Amino acid sequence: MKLQVKEIMTRSVVSVSTSDDIDTAVSLMIRHNVSGIPVVDDDHVLQGVITERDLLCLLTNIDTDRKYVTDYASLNAVVVHENTSLVEVADLMTSHSYRRLPVVDPDGKLVGVISRRDLIRFIRDLRVRLACVLGTRQVV
Repeated sequence: MKLQVKEIMTRSVVSVSTSDDIDTAVSLMIRHNVSGIPVVDDDHVLQGVITERDLLCLLTNIDTDRKYVTDYASLNAVVVHENTSLVEVADLMTSHSYRRLPVVDPDGKLVGVISRRDLIRFIRDLRVRLACVLGTRQVV
């Protein structure tokens, strides 16, 4: 059995619209304690991702003409699908240093996000279950 993204992804995702200003994205990232947010259009189709890394330029370059999320977001985001294997996701994350990947349906609509934290939590849960089955010391 291939373990898939849909089994552990986060379905309730904080996102921003392509028409949102940059301050909205910054506020949402801080409020929800996330390091990146998907950018969607009015039909909830993924357009990109805005991350802390994308926003670091605000420290050295206060360009008042660049005020919208799309002025800073990475618009060609790498995505995965609900049936993508967890091994593929882990490979993508380790080979490209991604912290999170948007999960989209066949029409490109955002349906979730899978993060490194989701994978690590899944690994911990597997180890705990295995320890219980084997009767060994439980991993905490």
